[in-house]
Amino acid sequence: MPSKYLIIALFGIIPFLFFQSSSAKDGFESLYKDGPIDDDYDESLDEKWKEGKVTIPSLPNEDDLIPIAIDKNRTRFQHFIDKKTISVGEDRVIRYSIVLKSTNGVSNVFYEGIRCATKEYRTYAIASGNKFNPMKKSKWKYIGHSHYYRLDLYENYLCDRMSNSPFNKDQVVRRIEHNDEYQGWMYD
Repeated sequence: MPSKYLIIALFGIIPFLFFQSSSAKDGFESLYKDGPIDDDYDESLDEKWKEGKVTIPSLPNEDDLIPIAIDKNRTRFQHFIDKKTISVGEDRVIRYSIVLKSTNGVSNVFYEGIRCATKEYRTYAIASGNKFNPMKKSKWKYIGHSHYYRLDLYENYLCDRMSNSPFNKDQVVRRIEHNDEYQGWMYD
């Protein structure tokens, strides 16, 4: 013989289920009686992203470089960013010059940009001799795990991942100079 609690539970649930199914059905029908809600959305009115004009800076001065703490498990290089070249364009791309120094003193210098909204980077120029040489056919590329320092820059220094937008120059410099406080944090 079923317990009285089971009977009470069944009589309490059955009317509730009936009420929910009939009102939900009516609610959905009335919601879509004129078609899907976004039926009149016009994608052609969306603004397409367009990259702004890029001006390649001069090579960084040693005095303007600030060291960046990049995950030591992924690299043997020391990383420095040129604080004078950090900028955010109207296109919402954050651009910077970065120096990678090997343990034997050889440096590689790049002028790059990161698009926080899409987690992509682009190398605009590579140093050769006493100047930057523009990359003729550089394209936007996704920042994956093999792009170790760019991933650290994206995650810890340059991009507010809550809003998918770049930090401003002062915020970036502060985050780099106080990296222990910000490491792994998504917003400033």
